[in-house]
Amino acid sequence: MRHLVMIAAIVLVASLVAFSQSGDKQAADALTKCILSNMNGKSIDAMEAANNLCPTELNAWYDLCKDRLSVCPKEYRYACNDPVLDLKCQTEKREIVDAASRTWEVSHPPPPKPAAPQYVAVTARGVSVVPGAIVCPSHAAVSRMFDLYVSHWEDVTQNAMTNGQSRLIRGQGAPAPDLKSYGCALVPPGTPMTLDTRNVVPVVTAKLPNGTTIKGVTFEAMFIDKQKHQNAGTAFIASLNSPANQQAPKGSAQNPRQVEETKPPAHQPEITQMPKLVPVENSNPPAQPPSVAEIDQQAITLWNQKRYSDAITLFNQACRGGMVDSCYHLGLMYDFGQGVAQDFTRAAAFYTKSCNAGNGGACYHLGMLQYPGQPGGMPCSRAVTLNLSRSCDMGIATSCSEVGLSYIHGCGVAKDTEKGQQLLSKGCSLGDDNACDGIK
Repeated sequence: MRHLVMIAAIVLVASLVAFSQSGDKQAADALTKCILSNMNGKSIDAMEAANNLCPTELNAWYDLCKDRLSVCPKEYRYACNDPVLDLKCQTEKREIVDAASRTWEVSHPPPPKPAAPQYVAVTARGVSVVPGAIVCPSHAAVSRMFDLYVSHWEDVTQNAMTNGQSRLIRGQGAPAPDLKSYGCALVPPGTPMTLDTRNVVPVVTAKLPNGTTIKGVTFEAMFIDKQKHQNAGTAFIASLNSPANQQAPKGSAQNPRQVEETKPPAHQPEITQMPKLVPVENSNPPAQPPSVAEIDQQAITLWNQKRYSDAITLFNQACRGGMVDSCYHLGLMYDFGQGVAQDFTRAAAFYTKSCNAGNGGACYHLGMLQYPGQPGGMPCSRAVTLNLSRSCDMGIATSCSEVGLSYIHGCGVAKDTEKGQQLLSKGCSLGDDNACDGIK
């Protein structure tokens, strides 16, 4: 009899597992169908469709995923709050979204792009504290010259602000960059240049004020593409002259403006002999170098454009100048490997510096770096609770929820159910729905 009961239990468990897997597949198919239908004929990617346009299908699949992977009974699921479980379901969600995206791409191939011109007319410009476009034999040399300009500017600025006291403490400051020793040159702002688009880094040709023609590598941020600006202007004027805008109100004057199109260079200017690059003295340095706040904003703009290699240099400069938000962004870039090799130790260092200066987001990410399941994470770590508590004090709702659960379950701190419920209430008032669900 006992054997029959065991066999019946095994059959029941197997049937439940099969039913769960079948339900998972149906939910995944429904989510995929919703994603593809919302992508059809719209300029929207698969992840945006899943998150914003398919909430019912996504939540249904996500609940089934947690039911399948969790070892906790459903009625006690919130108390378990396993971050590794959420990570696994997020990974499976990404696989479903990627598969839907590939299906869309196969059925909607992009139209052929017109061949890009090999040579484009651009104009030199200065970036940050550099009064022009740096042109060098290699990208590494341009980066080195940029760092030297920044260091020299910082020393000169600090010495001026302290009336010479900074130099008494730190010693002689960094000298002005010696471009000639690195085989580099500084092209004044506004100088016409020709960009060779066939290379992995920007290679430009320019004529210096002394008549010397140079060719070398520069940063993308150190020139303006005149053709792109011209095309944008032409499109704008065309929209003004469209039939919809031709019927002006009675008595109003028509817009007489016209755009004269300029042709890009038809061929690369021939250079019979490549002269050695020479530095160009800047006779008009900027009267007021940009503040660290302005440098931070420039870095954020580059970061939003995913130009990480350009952004990280400015973030480093602003972080050294005391901008805690820049230190926080550096932590994010090293944490998630944006433009640099992923380095959790350096990420933690930047998070710590920003957290100590009052950035709640940095405290939260510092705590999550030490969370169980993360690299270097420790189960029920007091360090996790401490950093998340600081983040909660700065108004981060999710951190209040995590700390509240730590106190309720005695994870990393002495068990204190009353304090845990207070923290969950705070997280709920700050807008965290999970915290609201956990309040008793």
